[in-house]
Amino acid sequence: MHCDMVHVDLTSPPQYTAISYRWGLADEKPLFIMIDDAPFPISKSLYTLLLAKRKSRHHVLFWIDAICINQSDDKEKSQQVNLMRRIFEEASSTIGWLGDNPGAGKAMDLVQRINQAPDHFFSQTLQQESDSGWKELSELVANSWFQRVWIIQEIAVAKSARVRYGKQEL
Repeated sequence: MHCDMVHVDLTSPPQYTAISYRWGLADEKPLFIMIDDAPFPISKSLYTLLLAKRKSRHHVLFWIDAICINQSDDKEKSQQVNLMRRIFEEASSTIGWLGDNPGAGKAMDLVQRINQAPDHFFSQTLQQESDSGWKELSELVANSWFQRVWIIQEIAVAKSARVRYGKQEL
């Protein structure tokens, strides 16, 4: 996967999507993308999202902290942390990336069914279906993304927020 690093001024930014996600585990082996023709390590979870969101015929701009902030420069990290709210406010959209999971589709389908079901249908039918995705939904709710304090700021200030789990977005 080939990407370009684009430096912009937040006073008049282009349209971009900010990504809210959980970092990979410290002992996780990174995958590599090419940024400006140089290899750049990212987590498997982030790599999966970039593969899913890339467009073959046009450019997509993302702001992703692990890529856009020089993680080996404490001064830059400190400056960027002070800008995080503004970065998410200025984004045309924000995606909360929960990762990929074999049960993601089933969990997201159940969320949509619950959201669309009349109250009496929910209580009488959905709760009694043994394979309707309740186990997968409990895994979704237990996702470590929800434990990040930063998501409150990242999602609350978003112009448009979507949550993506596996191949589905809500």
